[in-house]
Order: sequence, then C-alpha cells, then structure tokens
Amino acid sequence: MADFCLKSTNPSSSLRFSNLDGDYFDCEVRTPTLTAKMNVYAYNPTHYGQISDFFELLASFETPWGDEKKWESLEGELEILATCNDLGHVTLKILMSNQQETDHWSVNTVVPFGLGSMPAFAKKANLFFSTYEG
Repeated sequence: MADFCLKSTNPSSSLRFSNLDGDYFDCEVRTPTLTAKMNVYAYNPTHYGQISDFFELLASFETPWGDEKKWESLEGELEILATCNDLGHVTLKILMSNQQETDHWSVNTVVPFGLGSMPAFAKKANLFFSTYEG
C-alpha cells in the first residue's frame, strides 16, 4: 500500500501516512487553515507495529472511552493523542515538531473523526505498515 489517508468528518481535514521507506515514513496533516508534512523516524517494524496497535486500540472501542490515548514516534517528532466524547466524536490531536538545527518548527492541531470510522483506519494502518522492508 503506497499510502493511507484518514478523512475527517470536516471535509477539509485529513491525516495521511505515505512513503514508508526503511525506517521512515511521511505524515501529513491538513486542516482548513494549515498543511504540515514531516518525515518520521520509527526505527523498525516493532515500532511500526505500535502505531498499528494504536489504531487497533481505537477501533476496539464500541462506545466512547474516558481517557486520552497516545502514540508517540521514537524520537518524539510526531505525537497523536486521541479522545472520544459521549457523542462518539473522536478528536485526534496531532503534534509535529521539527528540531533540526537549521529548521525549527512545530504544529499543534486537531482533526475530528467519527467513532465508527476507527475500524477502517486500523485496517488501513495494518496494511500500510505491514509492507515494511528494513
């Protein structure tokens, strides 16, 4: 699978994973007011599995959950925090941080989804990250 895109309940927002290459993949977030993309270091298939496990965890909930669920890349340049309210509205808070010596920037935004979309997202994540060839 070349990439996978999680389309938001807000038609102008999405979260896309692409270019899985060795120990890296690209992550792009789009909202009505910003687009940010970064190359994420994940080290090995075990760590790739952890992001798939994160989406599997979200997919396992049939009803809203009470606490915040978190996935963080190995070096902390990407964090995804998930919450779900009583109405089944899932919010993924996306935190990206580039601390390279010549290019410092960070993004902190939220992208809304429906609870019912989580199983499809988990399936896409599993397909995408299962293509790892390190």
